[in-house]
Amino acid sequence: MRRRHGLHGSYRLATSLTDPRRHPAVALTRLYHQRWEHESAYYALRHTITPGRVLRSGDPVGVEQEMWSLLALYQALRTVMVDAAESLPGTDPDRCGFTIAFQTARDQVTQATGIVAANFATVGLIGQRSWPACSHPGDSG
Repeated sequence: MRRRHGLHGSYRLATSLTDPRRHPAVALTRLYHQRWEHESAYYALRHTITPGRVLRSGDPVGVEQEMWSLLALYQALRTVMVDAAESLPGTDPDRCGFTIAFQTARDQVTQATGIVAANFATVGLIGQRSWPACSHPGDSG
């Protein structure tokens, strides 16, 4: 075990990888962080986009089509969130809220509001609401 001191305190790394030259602790902690980014993506797909629902298709081709559509939706929302973060220099896209972005997109589609804005700003309503600092006075989210 090695201890890594970071901005948020110290961390202990427990692993079965015993060769510190082949597997430095710093590299492993970065990989661990990336793992949780992937876990967050799976969580968004399973619990935010499709809460409690199963895929509708009864055949492999249909399941594949549904999965690609869910992944495309996820990527589109993440792209909007990155655009929102980039509109405020120095903002980390990880600070944007996926659930808020998803709910805002869902509301725009189901209510057909704000689909075409009078001004064609780079960051639309979804981006504005997914990052609290992007919100305008009077916006909820």
